[in-house]
Amino acid sequence: MRYIDLTHTLEPETPVSHNDNKIDFKRVKFLDKDYYNDTRIITTMHIGTHIDAPSHMLESDKYMSDYHISKFIGDGVLLDFENQKDIVLRDSDKLKIKKDFIVMIYTNMDKRIGTKEYYYDHPKVSEELCDFLIEKQIKILALDFYSPDQLPLTIHKKLLSNDILIVENLKDVNELKNIDNFKVNLIPIKIKAEGAFIRAFAEVL
Repeated sequence: MRYIDLTHTLEPETPVSHNDNKIDFKRVKFLDKDYYNDTRIITTMHIGTHIDAPSHMLESDKYMSDYHISKFIGDGVLLDFENQKDIVLRDSDKLKIKKDFIVMIYTNMDKRIGTKEYYYDHPKVSEELCDFLIEKQIKILALDFYSPDQLPLTIHKKLLSNDILIVENLKDVNELKNIDNFKVNLIPIKIKAEGAFIRAFAEVL
């Protein structure tokens, strides 16, 4: 078994979009006077490698804490769109995508996180592909870029309304190229919120 970490590190310098404030890290306890170290973090949920629940975009009361842990673990399939901006439904991908799979899209955009291109000119998922993923009843769509869409956020809303969760800002997905069998773990903290940071990793079988 080999493990591949797909997670950006959360730290004071974690890149964020214009919609978010940077993480506020502050040491509040110190070993030399308090006998232990502790750090306070003030942040929003949708930076770094994270997952969206339906209540992120919909009038819904379904939060991350409402999901069974099995929702975040599953067989993975990688769709290779390296250096492409149009994420479309291809005949070659149709047979790869099965019910309850976690579909990962690789574009190599993770190497440009923090740039204007990453936030303003990122790849977009087509409605045709979105509809196909809904038809196949996948668990999660996971991306190595900022968002599957832009305003009015139609792809977000269609996926989430069909209980397909969305993971954004994966890294190093290229390490899964040419690997046919792997399991994906996209594990959030159990929090009553519309999204959560995750530790994302793949198990290569």
